[in-house]
Amino acid sequence: MTGARSLYPPDTRSGSADRVVVRFPQADDDPAGTILRAGETYPGLVDDFWTNAVFSVTPTIVVGLIFWFAMRAIIRADRAERRAYSDIEAEERARFEKLTADPHE
Repeated sequence: MTGARSLYPPDTRSGSADRVVVRFPQADDDPAGTILRAGETYPGLVDDFWTNAVFSVTPTIVVGLIFWFAMRAIIRADRAERRAYSDIEAEERARFEKLTADPHE
C-alpha cells in the first residue's frame, strides 16, 4: 500500500502496527483532478480580498441589526408602558386625594 501511513503510534499490546491506516491521496489517484494541490483554492470561492471580506462581515452586521431593532422595540415598548402606568397612577392618586380630602376645608 503506497502512501499509507499509520495515524496512531503502534499498539504495543497486540503487536500490530497497522490497526488504523490512513491512505493519503497520491497524484495518480486523481484522474478527474478533484484533489486540491498546494496553493489551489476550492471552486466557487471568491478570490478577491474585498469581496471575500464583505461576504464574511455581512452576516454579522445583519444579525447585529436585527438584534438592535429588537432591543430598540423592547425598550420603546417599555418606555411607553411606564408612561401609561405613571399616567394611570397619577389619576388614581388625584382621585384618592379627592376622596380623602376634608369636605369642611
